[in-house]
Amino acid sequence: VSEGPYYALYLVSNSYCTMGGLQVDGGNRIRSTDYTAIPHLYAAGTEISGLDGTTYGLILPGSAMGYCIYSGRNAVQNAVKDWLE
Repeated sequence: VSEGPYYALYLVSNSYCTMGGLQVDGGNRIRSTDYTAIPHLYAAGTEISGLDGTTYGLILPGSAMGYCIYSGRNAVQNAVKDWLE
């Protein structure tokens, strides 16, 4: 390689979230391996369901915050319903 220009950049590996993992139903109840909801066990955020797939942009941190807020609220509302029943 005898001609330039040459460019270099320093890359660092980071992980903002797991992007999937726990499966949940519409009420944010965690599902077991047979896809039945586990009573009184909820999850929220990007660690569930893989809903963000490849759409969470690492160059745009925070782009999944809307889903985190919604899923947390949904989980709490359903947990309260379960608790009151």
